[in-house]
Amino acid sequence: EQIGGGRSYGHGQLLHHRPDTQKRLAEEKKEEGNQLYKLKQYRDALSKYSEAIDLCPQCVSFYGNRSACYLMLGQPRQALEDARTSTNLDQEFAKGWTRVARCCVMLGDTVSAKQALTKLGNLGDDNPTEQRNIETVEKMVSDSQQAYQSKDYRKSLWCLDKALEIATHSLIIKTSRAECLAFLGRYTEASEAANSVLQFDNMNADAIYVRGLCLYYEDNVDRAFSHFTQVLRFAPDHVKAKEIYKKAKSLKTKKEEGNTV
Repeated sequence: EQIGGGRSYGHGQLLHHRPDTQKRLAEEKKEEGNQLYKLKQYRDALSKYSEAIDLCPQCVSFYGNRSACYLMLGQPRQALEDARTSTNLDQEFAKGWTRVARCCVMLGDTVSAKQALTKLGNLGDDNPTEQRNIETVEKMVSDSQQAYQSKDYRKSLWCLDKALEIATHSLIIKTSRAECLAFLGRYTEASEAANSVLQFDNMNADAIYVRGLCLYYEDNVDRAFSHFTQVLRFAPDHVKAKEIYKKAKSLKTKKEEGNTV
């Protein structure tokens, strides 16, 4: 990692200047990033912060700034990674814990969000907005589960939509929503919702199950059967997939028998 590769520093001279030079260059990159951030050019700002991190990987604020960029770009998973790095480097970095909480709320991980707020509280800080967000998401998810148990899929869907207004990137809530849509006979929307989850996690067993469910209800038994088989390969104990797999299998067998008569 030579600075200004190609310039002919004497080896001793390079070693002597390197830490100061790297830190100074890193600060310059950060400052360029800050200016771009103010102009709302978040992608360009992000690359400047990345350059600063490459030059000075132990600097807490660089990760904090890049985390803020990822949040502005609607990428809470990447933002969370940087926020966690910043708090690992400095346990007392309050902004880092605030961002960890923000990311976790967006991802629907209320347990980790509460832990981050506790850390924040230990530093003498608080964030009542995120506290309210956590309470709302948990209440809506709980109400949704109760409605689901009562087979009131319309109410369950309403609660999940409310939760998603806050936990905008939660794959678990999105998948539950897709399943409710399937039970309400809205198969196109359900498949689209499941596909949006699979774009982030292409081995998400619950999303593949929902796609299979839609195919099953639309009488596309062979394709449904292959979806349920795939779910059980990824998650052998998937209770819902096991149940419908048996139904699909017997239906498939009957159809095959019917075809051979």
